[in-house]
Amino acid sequence: LKKTAKWYTVLESKTGYLYEAGYNLAMVIKRNTDGKKFIIITLGNPEYTNRYDEQEKLVQWVLKKF
Repeated sequence: LKKTAKWYTVLESKTGYLYEAGYNLAMVIKRNTDGKKFIIITLGNPEYTNRYDEQEKLVQWVLKKF
């Protein structure tokens, strides 16, 4: 899987569901401007339909702060 957005590329990703933790997402992204890689892991999203919204906000924050 390789998905490119304006500011980053998703190199790897895995979704999942655990009864105890809800919907989960783990991914490795690369910032396109400098090639720096980040690991993003989120747990406990209760909504299936909006399960990527919080991850996108987290990615944008990480790319701006680090």
